[in-house]
Amino acid sequence: MNKSSWRTYCSILNEALGNVSFREIESVLTLFRKVAGTNTTVWVIGNGGSAATASHFCVDLSKGCANRIKKTIRAVPLMDLVPIQSAWSNDDSYGVALEMSLRNFGCRGDIVFAISGSGNSINILNSLKAAKDLGLETIGLTGFKGGEMSSLVNLEINVPSNDMQIIEDAHHAICHFISREI
Repeated sequence: MNKSSWRTYCSILNEALGNVSFREIESVLTLFRKVAGTNTTVWVIGNGGSAATASHFCVDLSKGCANRIKKTIRAVPLMDLVPIQSAWSNDDSYGVALEMSLRNFGCRGDIVFAISGSGNSINILNSLKAAKDLGLETIGLTGFKGGEMSSLVNLEINVPSNDMQIIEDAHHAICHFISREI
């Protein structure tokens, strides 16, 4: 690695973040501010790196943000319920594991915050379809052109990049910004 490659990476990341619609972020902030201090659960879902982002975001919402605003935010990373996810995956399929958990635990008024760089992960798409069936609010944090997920969510924050690592870094930054601004 050299200094030039670091600067290039930072420049590409900065450009991607600069191309994210602030209006979309504002809409998500408005929704989260509305549910802070209520019994609403924010179910955060993702796969791989996006699952790690989901877990981290839930900590920021449930602890960091809640401490700062003195209102609770009930945020649950659904993928972190490993025994339940593995049971559904083993007995039925990975594609329905998150969906079935959401059908078991989701309540009207809850929010599903889905994170997917591609926007095409079948288990995430199935979860968003279930959320619609249950009357839940849906938010998508996507990359590339949003994939199929774009048509399944009420609100979308898209990172218009074709580089998954840039998208994942931008997703983390967006989640940090949201939790700071609520």
